[in-house]
Parts: sequence; C-alpha cells; structure tokens
Amino acid sequence: MAISENVTIHGKTIPIRPKQIITLKSEKYMGLGYPISDNPKRGYFSRLTGDPLLKSNLKNLLRTAKGERFMLPNFGCDLKEFLMEPLDEITFNEIKDTIYNSISTYLQDLIIDKIGLVPNEETSSIKITLSCRLKQEPQVSIQLSLNL
Repeated sequence: MAISENVTIHGKTIPIRPKQIITLKSEKYMGLGYPISDNPKRGYFSRLTGDPLLKSNLKNLLRTAKGERFMLPNFGCDLKEFLMEPLDEITFNEIKDTIYNSISTYLQDLIIDKIGLVPNEETSSIKITLSCRLKQEPQVSIQLSLNL
C-alpha cells in the first residue's frame, strides 16, 4: 500500500510535505533581554540581537548559581561559593576554570580571548573582565566586566 502525498482536512486537500524548504531569512541570533524590565517601547519581553543579546546571556550565566535554573540544574557559574575564599592564585584559577567551563558548555558560539580577575583588598571583592568573540563572526568582540 502506497503512502499518499496529500491529506484531506475539512474537505480541502493539503500536501503532507511543503513544496519548498522553509528557512530563516536572517542568520542573526535573537532572544530575550536580561534582566526582564518594563521598557515603554518594547514591553516586558524585549527582543535583543547582536552584542546586547550576547552580553545579556553572559551576565545571566555568570550571575546564576548552579541549581537555580529550573530544568537546567548545571546552568550557571556558582561564583558565590568563592565569596569568603582567600584572594590568592589558587582561587583565581578555580574561578577562571568555572567561568571557562560554563561558557564552553552553555554559550558554545563564543570564543574566550581573555578572563581577567582584579582583586580589591578594601572591599574584599573581585572584578571579573571578559573578552570574547563570536565563532561565526570573529570581528565581533564583546567586553564585559562584573563585580563579585
């Protein structure tokens, strides 16, 4: 018995497979901005593309603790566990490894050029600076700094 190429729905004959393959017109990445805020022009769920989207995704990944995101228990960097650790080379290497592993797992379209950690002895905090670029577009560079 041969499989029919058409299906009848409510008296209309519709082909099972589309005649043309449907593709996206643009190869741009699109996503929701983070943090979610009320934008008067775009509303709560504003759509971002390009550098703002990648910076938003990086901030989200770095600020999320593991186990905090529903259905993705390993998403995040767990940087809060380094808060009371000494500001020495061992801790800095562990932070760099954590950041590198998280980005290579969840943001695979980024290439990490440099991860910098600068301690602030007065406030016992660390300033994290990231320099990344896209794999598909190596000329697009992203700079991000974050305090821990």
